[in-house]
Amino acid sequence: MQIIGKGGKRRVVNLYKDDIELIDLYLFLRKNIHSEYLFISLSKNSRGNRLSTQSIEKIIRDGGKKA
Repeated sequence: MQIIGKGGKRRVVNLYKDDIELIDLYLFLRKNIHSEYLFISLSKNSRGNRLSTQSIEKIIRDGGKKA
């Protein structure tokens, strides 16, 4: 899979079959929200917009603390 990173730079990310299945499930569950971005905001004011770098960092940090 290719992603577009900082500065519009394309990067290759290797995904396993399980990863692809989880992404497919995620997209199915948010089927009513159309966006060109994979990870989007679900908040009322910015629904469907991309998550900021800071938001993604916070999600990962909070998940790490819970683990």
